Amino acid sequence: MRINLTEIPDEGQSWEFSDQLKEKKDEKLPESVKRLFGKKPYSLRLRLLPMHSGFQVSGNAEFTHKQLCSQCGEDIDLGHQFRINELLLPKSEFSRADDRTTTGNHSMDYLADGPEVSYFDQKMFDLGEYIHEIVQAQFGPYPSCEDNACPNKDLVLKKINEYSQAFDEQKAPGHPAFGALKDLLKRQ
Repeated sequence: MRINLTEIPDEGQSWEFSDQLKEKKDEKLPESVKRLFGKKPYSLRLRLLPMHSGFQVSGNAEFTHKQLCSQCGEDIDLGHQFRINELLLPKSEFSRADDRTTTGNHSMDYLADGPEVSYFDQKMFDLGEYIHEIVQAQFGPYPSCEDNACPNKDLVLKKINEYSQAFDEQKAPGHPAFGALKDLLKRQ
């Protein structure tokens, strides 16, 4: 869903996407975003407000998605609820190596609740791709059933121990890197 940023009115423009709402013809979520949600309920509200040379993006999102538990491998439904507070700024014409740019301060903890920044380089903005990115960013790297209290973890650890013991019994003695050399000596 591409939007022309020059056509955003001064009072801003809003979009609302939900599994409960019927999509408008020109305001459809891309299939890539719908696949992230699956058949689970979702609600997404965005508002784009022009500010000087950029835009403020605000809104909120609430959705559930299915992932594998990183501890036991079972399918789990993870719920997410977050606010969107971001600035869209035009890409700077200065390169990083330019003497008029600065590297900035990397200790920006005081902006934890403040706005994130994204850049655009054309007057057309792909809102569908932007939504895909902010939703995908919410997926944690190691989801688990219940933070460090996975109910299936003990069963999985028991299975892993059984498999590792069976593997150790089948393993040939000696270092595996020298196994090929032993076979060479036997052939001569």
